[in-house]
Amino acid sequence: MAKKDIFDEAIEAFGGIEQMFRDGDDFDRRHMLLYSRIIELIKERPNQWVALAEGDVWVFADSHAELLRCMDQQGLRRNNAVYEHLDPDPPILILAAGSL
Repeated sequence: MAKKDIFDEAIEAFGGIEQMFRDGDDFDRRHMLLYSRIIELIKERPNQWVALAEGDVWVFADSHAELLRCMDQQGLRRNNAVYEHLDPDPPILILAAGSL
């Protein structure tokens, strides 16, 4: 099978190029929405997992596995949701440019 055919099949599997761009834009919007509320969510639901799925459906659970089960039960797509663990005491990350 030619590379172009494989590429075309992959695009078609995602609903076409226009749908792929819409999905990406929607994912970005939901990502910004979740993180605009992250401090509030951590205060309200510490140590829980949150997903913001298509249609702006919020899902909360005590574990990642439970979160995925809840999403499956509601028929929500996992691959286009934004996930986060609401950790009130997250680890500190130190990022440095270059090598040590």
